Amino acid sequence: MCYFVILSILLQIAGFNVQKQTFAEVTNVSNVQAFNNAKYDGILGLGYSKLAVNRVTSVLENMVKQILMPPIFSFYLNRIEIRNRHSHTTMCYNCQAIVDINIQLIVASERYITLINESIGTTKNVDGQETINCNRISELPTISFILAGEKTGKFSFGGKKFNLNGEDYIIRVRTDNVTCVSRFYGANMYERGYDLILGSAFIGRYYTEFDMEKDRVGFALAK
Repeated sequence: MCYFVILSILLQIAGFNVQKQTFAEVTNVSNVQAFNNAKYDGILGLGYSKLAVNRVTSVLENMVKQILMPPIFSFYLNRIEIRNRHSHTTMCYNCQAIVDINIQLIVASERYITLINESIGTTKNVDGQETINCNRISELPTISFILAGEKTGKFSFGGKKFNLNGEDYIIRVRTDNVTCVSRFYGANMYERGYDLILGSAFIGRYYTEFDMEKDRVGFALAK
């Protein structure tokens, strides 16, 4: 259980003063596993206000309303390694995807993910994780995503191919220097309205721009 109170503050971020920003001050997270093991103190969401708890205005939408920024923001993960942290198969056609920077995985239906992990050569351990020897990362195949915009132009992916290498979709187990884990994760996607979640395993390789005004996402190769 998580206990919190709702407050309104002056938020200072990147040299900007965001007036009357609503946020939740958490007073007890003893039963929230994510916070118990985390090295961060809080979460600043980047989603739409309509998806927020009680539909409070998000930081980004507040900044747009207060003319502190245009309704476009970008996301980039530094690819410098931080110590102590850490055949041809077609998955599906006409899959609907969303981008979620809140998760480290690439999530899709279990039947699709099974195909990918089999092509990688992973082995499921007792915890249900798909593991592989870390020494094989450089030998792993390239996984390609072809993202195409809808005919309405709502999304602007442009039908381009986006490749991921082993270094992108495999993560080292923190307590083990030999075993690595696939970041492709199978889940029940029924009735979600989409087939694929592109988390930081995908975003980490690409500079990602979110256009809140036109509801679209764009990618460029991160350097």
